Amino acid sequence: MASQAGLMGPGPAGDVLAALRALSVGIDRYRFALAAHPQLGVPDVLTLTYLFHEEPVRTSAIGVRTGLTSGSVTALLDRLESRALVRRVRLPDNRRVVLIELTDSGRELGRGIFDPLMGQLSDIVTDPGSPEPAWLSRFLGRITQVLEGLAATTGPRPWSAEES
Repeated sequence: MASQAGLMGPGPAGDVLAALRALSVGIDRYRFALAAHPQLGVPDVLTLTYLFHEEPVRTSAIGVRTGLTSGSVTALLDRLESRALVRRVRLPDNRRVVLIELTDSGRELGRGIFDPLMGQLSDIVTDPGSPEPAWLSRFLGRITQVLEGLAATTGPRPWSAEES
């Protein structure tokens, strides 16, 4: 692995790393801008984002995704449920299993947030000057794996991945 100092200088690798840093900052700024909504905080946005793309999910999966403890996830879901953005659904054949899904209001909020973003990102990806989509998917997938690996080994882990 190359040293950070060796890759931060001029050249293509340094340019890519600088662009990735800028992307990371841009994602964080967008997430915090969404969380500036009077009724939403950062964990709320993370959870709604996850549900918008993956619902229904188990409560423990939300803990894994957000890094929150089970008590914090319960409080978060209570808040989102009181705002009619999510609902808890028990499986009929196993009432101990609780799945979380978006309500119509939660989906509407998600569409309002993600449709404009996905439309603009789609325009970029389908631009004839963009890299091959399959290559770009692999590149972004590898970066995601690095981030997920670092997240799994950095700081406390209130949930294990096996619980999701």
